[in-house]
Amino acid sequence: MNQPVNATKMRVIPLQAAAVVEVHKIDLPERDYFFEPADTNLCIFAGIVNNGMKSVLVKNKTDKFVKIPRYMRLGQVVECNLDKGFFMLLGRPSE
Repeated sequence: MNQPVNATKMRVIPLQAAAVVEVHKIDLPERDYFFEPADTNLCIFAGIVNNGMKSVLVKNKTDKFVKIPRYMRLGQVVECNLDKGFFMLLGRPSE
């Protein structure tokens, strides 16, 4: 089960800045899911979401303004089976 996540309206992100981009409502049952970012030239943040997801945090790491067109695919929502555990490594492991 994969559901695409698309921008609801056009948004311009200034150079070296982050913005919250509104997305279309997710039509899935009430539970936890994992948001997988699309492979783009932007920095789109992954995370655990539910069917109430309304926006995605996007960072423009370039030295130019970036235009996100309406309906641009920002990623997808996939099943997240937390009963079997979930592991995420943040930062560098200590040596």
